[in-house]
Amino acid sequence: GDHVIITYEGLKDGRPFVETQKTENFPVTIGDGQIMKEFDDGLVGMKAGEEKEIKVQFPSDYENNRLAGAEIDFFVTLNEIREELLPEINDKLAKQVGSYGNLDELKDQIRKNLKEGYDKRIEQELNEQIFKALIEKTDFEVPDSMVEYELQAIVEDTERSFAYRNQSLEDAGLTREGIAEKYRETAEKQVRRHLILDAIIRQEELTLDDAELDRGFEEMAQGFNQPVEQLRQYLGADEQKLDNFKHALLEKKAVTLIIDTSTVTEKPPAEATSSKK
Repeated sequence: GDHVIITYEGLKDGRPFVETQKTENFPVTIGDGQIMKEFDDGLVGMKAGEEKEIKVQFPSDYENNRLAGAEIDFFVTLNEIREELLPEINDKLAKQVGSYGNLDELKDQIRKNLKEGYDKRIEQELNEQIFKALIEKTDFEVPDSMVEYELQAIVEDTERSFAYRNQSLEDAGLTREGIAEKYRETAEKQVRRHLILDAIIRQEELTLDDAELDRGFEEMAQGFNQPVEQLRQYLGADEQKLDNFKHALLEKKAVTLIIDTSTVTEKPPAEATSSKK
């Protein structure tokens, strides 16, 4: 549970290894197994300023295939040890974490955020069940070009996600080809989903009025924590982006139509069992 700041370098067969290259001031929470449990165990008992060699045997099925099955000698320097101290839950805390007058206001905001989160999860789960049923009932050919386009978007989103954390696919032992192979079925399902919704949009002649478009901008701006007008200007400057945004709103409208014209049955959650599945 303690938090430590370390500098480490991992050697493979006595030589520097790109996957475990020297890293300075790396934060680790003891017990989280961020690198490996054996690594955390080796840190236990160290003092600030101490140096130590920790041997780690990575399993053959380790998520980073460049480290899978490898034995690495980590040379670690413990720079700092920090203990997490939780503050008292009172009005002072509420004022420190945001513009709340007292603790009750903070609790109300937390409840609101939790409800919004649960509502969103319910909506996502319902959508997933709807499309699972629709895809099972509708058998049609999916153009390879559309699947490839969807796959390309998935790969690029993955690359952007790693770049945001100053990493690359190679750093995680991944390749564009490997990601494409893993998510091909997902891409095909996404294409089927889009084609089904497009058919409903055309059949029902769905359109957007100004009020619906304004709500769409407001919801998106809230999600990105940006001013509405700034988002309008950004999308308005690129006709393709604006068209994609409008089409996404039409798809959402089509999903709402499906829900409104369907019989939705609520079921109690299954009882918890002693073992995780």
